[in-house]
Amino acid sequence: MSEETVVITKDQKPQLTDLIRRLPAMLSGRVADVSGVAAGFRARIGYAIFSLVAPNFNDTSRGLPGADGTKWPPLSPEYLAYGRGPASTRKAGGLAPGGKDGFLTKDQLTLWRRTFADRLAFFIMRESEASAKGHAAAIAWLVVKAAGGKTKLHEFGEGKTPGVDYQILVDRGTLRQSLQPGQKIEQGPKADYQPAHGDQVYRDEQTQIVVGTRVPYAAAHHDAKSVKRRRRLWPEHFPNDWWRQILGQAQSGLTRIAELFGGAK
Repeated sequence: MSEETVVITKDQKPQLTDLIRRLPAMLSGRVADVSGVAAGFRARIGYAIFSLVAPNFNDTSRGLPGADGTKWPPLSPEYLAYGRGPASTRKAGGLAPGGKDGFLTKDQLTLWRRTFADRLAFFIMRESEASAKGHAAAIAWLVVKAAGGKTKLHEFGEGKTPGVDYQILVDRGTLRQSLQPGQKIEQGPKADYQPAHGDQVYRDEQTQIVVGTRVPYAAAHHDAKSVKRRRRLWPEHFPNDWWRQILGQAQSGLTRIAELFGGAK
């Protein structure tokens, strides 16, 4: 049997050897991270997570599948027409029953009131007052729309498509901005992460990092019990591809640390 020859190097850098020995304890918070290496390691991971969450949010807000294949339910026509954003964005500039802002002309409003009164007189003898008013109003709207009348529900809510007419959970853009990746600042073997927005959460707790958003309405969508209303801002379980990218960012940080410490004399 031929003799096997293995070529190795015995060159050692004391600083690097010591770092490798202490790194697990520093990452777990058991020993002091004097050089800031472990904090930088966690900062790189935080940056990597937001770098994945932001484009995922942009996709799901446009009605596309997220990284885990989940699609967000669209906003209801009623919410788009009556509840979204400042009222100034939904001004119709015309008339509507009850003195509300609408699209009706004076003649159309007169037609609505006359039809409503006529149908109410018919239904009130046959059902409860609330039910009679509902039926009468529905018929009045059918008559007025047949005469060319428009409604805020139709103009602002019905037939709207996510990604074309609006973005889900993107009105003023506050939530979206709070999920954009901030700035990763490399400082030798260390790294620092600075959030991109005042509502972004990045907290280094030594044994873990906490990332997210403190926008008030975010949790109501992310943690909604009803599947029809739930809009998770990131997958409940990160896809394998996400973990590969996060670990890749972490490994690149360790490589940088090794190079810097290894090059020390």
